[in-house]
Amino acid sequence: DAVLAARDAQAQGFDEALFLNTKGRVACAGTGNLFAVSEGTLVTPPLEDGVLPGIVRAEILSKIAPDLGLAVEERPLLPADLESAEAMFVTNSLRLLAPVSALGARAYDSAGHPALQRLCGAVRAAVAEACGIEAEALDP
Repeated sequence: DAVLAARDAQAQGFDEALFLNTKGRVACAGTGNLFAVSEGTLVTPPLEDGVLPGIVRAEILSKIAPDLGLAVEERPLLPADLESAEAMFVTNSLRLLAPVSALGARAYDSAGHPALQRLCGAVRAAVAEACGIEAEALDP
């Protein structure tokens, strides 16, 4: 499903696909877990909505965001909820945290959002610590 959805998204000029469950709720992106920042809170769909229990997702929910003092909430999301979000990002074990720049015609400055900038730094620091290297070694 993910490969077919990625092909379809790319054919329409998009980088990623958005998966909805049978109730029309947001489940995930084609290649990872989806988070939105709404009213200063990190929001992501709950596992019962068809979300895979991603490693990076779990770290952000259980440790990284709380350590930064960021509120987190797992709750059902409708596509309309994403339209009103301040920022969005996708997580997976390869890309770690990838800011979303647009959803359809709606543009987001996710990369410039303060919460995402703090999260990116904290994720990079956590990976560097786990690998026994300096965080600067992970900079592009």
